[in-house]
Amino acid sequence: MSTTGLSMTLIFLRGRMTIKINIGAGKFNLAGWTNIDHRSGHYCKNRIDVDIDLMSDYRFPYKDGAVECAYTSHVIEHLPEPDVEKMFRETYRVLSRGGIFRVTCPDARAGWSALINGDNEFFKIYDIAGVFNSPAFEKKYSRTKALKDATIGQKFIYFLAPARCVHINVPVSKVTDADLEDLKALPMGEALDHITDVMDDKIRAANPWMHVSWWSVDKVSQYLRAAGFKNVYQSCPFYSASKLMRDQKYFDWALPKLSLYVEAVK
Repeated sequence: MSTTGLSMTLIFLRGRMTIKINIGAGKFNLAGWTNIDHRSGHYCKNRIDVDIDLMSDYRFPYKDGAVECAYTSHVIEHLPEPDVEKMFRETYRVLSRGGIFRVTCPDARAGWSALINGDNEFFKIYDIAGVFNSPAFEKKYSRTKALKDATIGQKFIYFLAPARCVHINVPVSKVTDADLEDLKALPMGEALDHITDVMDDKIRAANPWMHVSWWSVDKVSQYLRAAGFKNVYQSCPFYSASKLMRDQKYFDWALPKLSLYVEAVK
């Protein structure tokens, strides 16, 4: 065996050559991690190691049990529920025994509670972030009004399903504040289903940044268990059970006050 081959073997035996995947990685760029994402006009500058459309008929390019850990941040809300089911099943397949899958996304239950209780503080990011207010971003995100000037009801709709916000110019029926008052009388899940169930494939494909499904800790946990995970638990930002997913520079930095965190162990 060559010196190089021996060195590589020793590295492998020491456990350093492991596969770690970030699904829907976006701008994530951390050495030793594989970015799985789909190149499009909206996401054309990101580092993509494995190009997969998560709404296609795909398999992750790994053998069963080959992956040490997996991370996905603010991705599942961009996918229809059947595609989330598939992503969770594929992640379970490729994870090694004891491997951890960390999921974070907007917390629809917390958002609904903030709406019901008139908690504007929950939606403060929409008052201060330039991407939601600056004219420079109006065309890219089809926005007709600065969200700092929107009602709490429309901030909630933007949080949950932007296409249905009255200030987003895409051809989808809008949920007005009056509609929201009627929806408040329904059970949460029924109301949120009503809001998110109208996006068609063409609009979704043209606007990959939009949220099209809603998630709570209970719902994410249910889908993970259906994928095969037995040990599923709620987590919190920056406190993964895996030391590989605790660096705050790379993990859990996206809107932590609006997000939920769930981990599943194979």
